[in-house]
Amino acid sequence: MNTLDSDLNAWRRQWQDLPSTKDSQDLSRRAAREWRRTLWGLVAPVLVSVCIGGGLIVRAVNSGALADIGLAVGAWCFIVIAWVGCLWLGRDTWRPRNESTVAFIDLAIARCEGWIRATPLALLLYVAEMLFVTIWTLRNSERTLAELLWSGPAIALGWLGLPGLIAVAVWWRRNQVTQRGRLLTLRQQLADG
Repeated sequence: MNTLDSDLNAWRRQWQDLPSTKDSQDLSRRAAREWRRTLWGLVAPVLVSVCIGGGLIVRAVNSGALADIGLAVGAWCFIVIAWVGCLWLGRDTWRPRNESTVAFIDLAIARCEGWIRATPLALLLYVAEMLFVTIWTLRNSERTLAELLWSGPAIALGWLGLPGLIAVAVWWRRNQVTQRGRLLTLRQQLADG
């Protein structure tokens, strides 16, 4: 076994000493970009949770009104559901099981599948949150449904935001399905070769 270990170490040193090529530089840039995207994927939800959830708690504490407390509790229910759903769908997508090429490809496939499964959850949560806010606003203000549906926020978030979100979700899901297909083909080629 020591001969095998020394051979593997020698090959590793040779591989690491290879001159940098355009492909390896491109791969490094892509890996750095993926890391930045992952970092923002972690930071953005935390900021949204703290800003929106925290802001609603401050509003509820300052006003003491039952309606504001209900809004804060409802918002935190959605925040918790979103976090639990994302963590559940993102399980096993943090690191490869080992350092093999196939393990890294399997990780990339698992990430694609997580995104594919997350798309309907995102759309469902968006619609549910819009309904919650609409019902809360109707119960706690003097506005009629017609006034509410034609207000600026309803037009921006509902009439324009929902179709925009659906379009982005469909595009993103197709992109992930295509990427997963390429990765599955690559994994099969490695298994055959």
